[in-house]
Amino acid sequence: MMSERTQNIFMAKLSGQAERFDDMLFYMKAVVKQPQEMNMYEMDLFTMACKSVIEARRVAIRSVNSMESEVEPHAQQQVDQYKAAIQMELTEKITDILHILDKYYLSETATLGSKVFYYKMKGDYNRYLVELQVENEPYRHYLTATIRAYVRASKYASSGLPEAHPQRLSLALNYSVFYSDYLNKPTIGLSIAKTEYKSGIDKLDDLPEDLYKDAVSHLRLLRDNIRMWEKITAEAEAEASESYVDASSDLRSPQNQDQLETIS
Repeated sequence: MMSERTQNIFMAKLSGQAERFDDMLFYMKAVVKQPQEMNMYEMDLFTMACKSVIEARRVAIRSVNSMESEVEPHAQQQVDQYKAAIQMELTEKITDILHILDKYYLSETATLGSKVFYYKMKGDYNRYLVELQVENEPYRHYLTATIRAYVRASKYASSGLPEAHPQRLSLALNYSVFYSDYLNKPTIGLSIAKTEYKSGIDKLDDLPEDLYKDAVSHLRLLRDNIRMWEKITAEAEAEASESYVDASSDLRSPQNQDQLETIS
């Protein structure tokens, strides 16, 4: 007879295959609440359940946003109310995940990998709350919580996780995206991504076989982001350079030269 834990994991897998992700999260929350620490496979199931539940609502909000420009003025209030309802539902789902993590996940004897997983997830889901609250008062609170969680996760990761470990690379991926896309600091995001990508590539062959595939997947995503951010940074620098040249040309115009001589 299967244990309660095994039954919950089986039902989570079944729910996931049926794409009933709210059910999947229900069963994985039951696993998290048990005193036994989750292994990598169980962490992946929990992550998949959380991400799928949240992403469905995020996609719904983006879809409503994309339709707003096409809505007749008299229907705008209905659209706003519907979007607000989805946002409230999403906020409740995220808050519930954070509550489960805080209350049940991290034990006093947690391994280094579990600590990285815990703080990375706290960073990820507070980041989603930042996205929702960008025009509201709690924005700063969630922003600070996101940064603190990612910093803690990074410290634990660099203190003992192998450079090419999938958890470390996944953290680097999300942390760099946070800086680039949420804080509008692509240079910092690029620096984080390039540092972890280079370290991961150099140590990839040292990984055990069961971690290799996930590590390669994360490295590819980091590489793609690096290329995109390098292009953005180069374009911004070129634009800044052109602006400087234009400004210099203006200063050299006869009219401005006369004004400068008058000032001097």
